[in-house]
Amino acid sequence: MKVSDESQPALMSAPRSPMDALLRPQSIALVGASDSRDSWAVRLYENLKLMNFPARFYPINPNRCQIWGQTCYPNFAALPEPVDLALTVIPSTAIPATLEEAACHGLRCALIYAAQFGEGDDAEGAARARALLDLRARFGLRICGPNCMGVLSLRERLLLYPASRIRSVVPGSVGSFTWSGLWGTYFWIDPAEQLIAARAPVPKPSRPFSLCRIETRTLSVPKSTPATMVKPCRPN
Repeated sequence: MKVSDESQPALMSAPRSPMDALLRPQSIALVGASDSRDSWAVRLYENLKLMNFPARFYPINPNRCQIWGQTCYPNFAALPEPVDLALTVIPSTAIPATLEEAACHGLRCALIYAAQFGEGDDAEGAARARALLDLRARFGLRICGPNCMGVLSLRERLLLYPASRIRSVVPGSVGSFTWSGLWGTYFWIDPAEQLIAARAPVPKPSRPFSLCRIETRTLSVPKSTPATMVKPCRPN
């Protein structure tokens, strides 16, 4: 990870696609930078530093001038360049305005860890979600989240999951897409073996909220099979 330095020229060309801004960012802003012990900001910073991810790094916190031995910026307007990816570890109420300011200064992609964007029919949260959609429409801002635990790009050594245990994961040919709440649904894609798999843990109907009675079923099919759709399977 490169400490930001206004005197340094850009070392890499602009990202080739929106996915590059998320999975291969050349510059990262950590919004809500804090050195409070065990904070998500600290965990994300340490993951970037220990994995030596080669991106220019800009911590943002209007209440700090220095953090982790480098300049801490008050906002996106103060940064020396537009950034590819913003990691937002701030309350949901501050995110729409923060990202609008960021988008006005060239932000390409944002990763939102916070919840409270309309879950459970929350009217204020739903308004925040609409504000994000508006940013997407007006600026072309790409958003991963909200209510997200981050992303991993193992071959690039990019670990944006706020935990140290993820550092032990090694790259392979399998890609994983997951979403979860009380229960999780998991999809694996393995280009080397031409396989797709879906695994869906679901509770038995008689005990819908018992964490002890979960069954799973895994379905795998050749990716080249014509007209194949892979769906999560409920146990009989």
